[in-house]
Amino acid sequence: MSSDPIIPVLLTDKNSTDRSVIKSLFTEPTMLTERQNHMTYTFKTKGTCSSHIELELEGNIVKEIKFIRGCNGNAQGIAKLAAGMTVEEIKEKLGGIRCDGKSTSCPDQLAKAVEMAYNERLGDAD
Repeated sequence: MSSDPIIPVLLTDKNSTDRSVIKSLFTEPTMLTERQNHMTYTFKTKGTCSSHIELELEGNIVKEIKFIRGCNGNAQGIAKLAAGMTVEEIKEKLGGIRCDGKSTSCPDQLAKAVEMAYNERLGDAD
């Protein structure tokens, strides 16, 4: 499994992938919104065709996932299959998957993203 960090990006327009809307870069997961027990995060992926992953956590359950760019059909499939899984299940099932000889893949980046988001969430609870 690659140890390359995911660099999250805060977007001013959630539906836009235009680089001109990038507000700022962070080295930690960026919480975009919070309501009750839901938190939404956006991550800049590294080493994949997709550029970002948007995800929503409710506790340790990943409720929604959206890949920006990349292999559209595969990304939608991964997102639908992983929605409703726990952070631990996603890490176990998707972590370490490689794509075309690369050290990572969209599923691997998702596993890293949910782990970072969950750890960030735990840090906020302290």
